Amino acid sequence: MSCRLFLALWPDDAARHALLGLQAGLIGGRPVPAANLHLTLAFLGQQPANMVSLLRRLSQRWSNFDCLLRFDRLGYFRRPRIAWVGMRDIPEPLVTLHRSVQVALAEEGVSQSGAHDGFVPHVTLLRDAEPLSQRDIAPLMWHARGVVLAESIVQPGGSQYRILSSDG
Repeated sequence: MSCRLFLALWPDDAARHALLGLQAGLIGGRPVPAANLHLTLAFLGQQPANMVSLLRRLSQRWSNFDCLLRFDRLGYFRRPRIAWVGMRDIPEPLVTLHRSVQVALAEEGVSQSGAHDGFVPHVTLLRDAEPLSQRDIAPLMWHARGVVLAESIVQPGGSQYRILSSDG
């Protein structure tokens, strides 16, 4: 048995509400459900179920992460047809967190699915989206705290995310 897993930052209620407001102003795609909004640090893909306890322990290493994130740019990834909100300037604590997550996963021999060199921190707002020009927007603030381990459960209507470990 295996689980489709990822490590992420999960928005609090205020940030989620602001993200939903931004999402409501976009057209031409399938909105990501409110409960699924997040910022991925590492997509691990299918992992054996026996890896969950290790990954829970790993996620606790970053339980004290605390950073104010300023989302001020809309963007679009062509290949997966995703409209997203991200940051013009990525705060150093977020860069450091991402690097730390990558190193810890490598040290534990945890493989990542679709890992690539560039870190583009973002929150996916629409899937199957129409092309969108990258542009600056009024800042949306999110006080990110802690890292969660989450599972993506694929269902006919789309994926549902379930938090497996959280201390944020």
